Amino acid sequence: MSTTEIRGLLDKLISAADKSVTTMALASDKAQSNEQISLEVDKSLTKIKDQIGHVSSMNSQIATATEEQSSVAEVVVNNIEQMHGSFGATQSSIE
Repeated sequence: MSTTEIRGLLDKLISAADKSVTTMALASDKAQSNEQISLEVDKSLTKIKDQIGHVSSMNSQIATATEEQSSVAEVVVNNIEQMHGSFGATQSSIE
């Protein structure tokens, strides 16, 4: 092999090594970027989980309040029926 051929081969090897270093640097940058994105996604998912917990808690409170309102409405209806019965009895005794 001649000196010129060896020189050409070395130049190709150096060029390939430079491209490898550049590619590895880009890959490292992408990996860091992906890490940041992953951290942001994790934060977002944590917020979503917390909000779902809050909504679930509110649903429980609403369900409890609805049950209480139903109970109160039933008591009111019973009281009105009793009052109506009492008025009917009073009216019958007056007549």
